[in-house]
Amino acid sequence: MPTPSLRIIVNQTQYSVDRLVGYRTTPSGMDGRSQHLISELILLRLLAILEVAIDELACRLVAGATYTNGTQSGVSVPAKSIAAAKHVISSSKRNKKKSFLNWTKASEIEANLCHVFTRTEPIINYAYAHANILDEMKNTRNYVAHNNPRTRRAFQAIMRATYSGNASLSVGAFLTSTKRHQTAKIDEYLTAARVIVGDLSKG
Repeated sequence: MPTPSLRIIVNQTQYSVDRLVGYRTTPSGMDGRSQHLISELILLRLLAILEVAIDELACRLVAGATYTNGTQSGVSVPAKSIAAAKHVISSSKRNKKKSFLNWTKASEIEANLCHVFTRTEPIINYAYAHANILDEMKNTRNYVAHNNPRTRRAFQAIMRATYSGNASLSVGAFLTSTKRHQTAKIDEYLTAARVIVGDLSKG
């Protein structure tokens, strides 16, 4: 069986994010409300892409892939296939198998991998290097998806940090506004997703 490659995941993620960028730029002549809705949908899809990409990177490393810079991972419980790696990550050295793994916060990534890698493993280190933007993207996504008191509080904290006060914006307006920042948040997130996957894969 050929050794799995991380470069494939990086390229697939790049392609998927580029498609989202196309949806972002296409509706430039639309009214603001429509652009807000499209940006919210883009964010939901972006976090799904990111979740799958990080999951795949981790499983491939456990299954023997090297980082894109050619270095070998320090996996302590190697697997013979990507499918086997998923089982190893969810069950190795755990009292109970984890039935569902989340991958879009640094703390989640470490919790998923702490039994198969050391804390100094590059994929974990780079996850923490991007911890702030990962948290912001995930919490904004959760507000779009769920809009309950807990997700609303987390989103309001992001708003206060972004605007240094109690700004009142819908999540769609927050994602698309360029009044106080040169780059819209949704464009920042699209760029960040590419960078995060690239960094987590490079070693």
